[in-house]
Amino acid sequence: MKIKNNARLDLIVEQINPNSVIADIGTDHAYLPIKAINNKQAKHAYAVDVNEKPLHQASENIKKANLSDDIETILSDGLDFFNKNKTYLDYVVIAGLGSTTISEILANDYEGIQTYLLCSNTNPSLIRKKLQEKGLMIKQEKFFLDNNKKYWLIEAVRENGRVIKTSFDVNIGTDETLFFDPEYRNWLFEELVKNENIKNVSKDKKKQKEVKKVIKQIRKAIKYGNREINKISRKEI
Repeated sequence: MKIKNNARLDLIVEQINPNSVIADIGTDHAYLPIKAINNKQAKHAYAVDVNEKPLHQASENIKKANLSDDIETILSDGLDFFNKNKTYLDYVVIAGLGSTTISEILANDYEGIQTYLLCSNTNPSLIRKKLQEKGLMIKQEKFFLDNNKKYWLIEAVRENGRVIKTSFDVNIGTDETLFFDPEYRNWLFEELVKNENIKNVSKDKKKQKEVKKVIKQIRKAIKYGNREINKISRKEI
């Protein structure tokens, strides 16, 4: 799915159920909580950052939007503040960070958080692995291009989602509808070429074994996508 430049924020906010309590981790300018409150997706929001400078800018933007009663700024390293207080949150949004950083933040997960919206422009296998470790499930995954950059948006929940069972789920994803999405298929083919090159160059037998497994998983996803595309084509004839 292609989306227009600067529409990434809209896509994330659209996933939030109305009148929710949300925390935006790594809020930077607080654009997301401001938009969520203005759209009535959130009734209260926390704009969270680990650094004082962006948090000050966030506070200024919140004041300009006349939303100081609705959005609190919190100086915190990831979820530290909320975990200590066991704050109830309908949604935690972590966007604009790499998969490694998001995974590190997820290590501080606690039961008061109902849903995560995780958006990264790096391979999300580390995120899925951490969700698996924490016993969280995936409700949906979206893959999109924004300003020619690849992004994954994962909605993770505590119940009523897809269980992350296998290494295939971790490396490729749990949402089979992605396998016949044109943009996601392009990424799969890119990953196939990249891993084939790694396999051919690497002298490390353990690494070769791991890469061969990933290649097999990518081919499986591509094959599934081909089959579904053919089904759709036959229906249209």
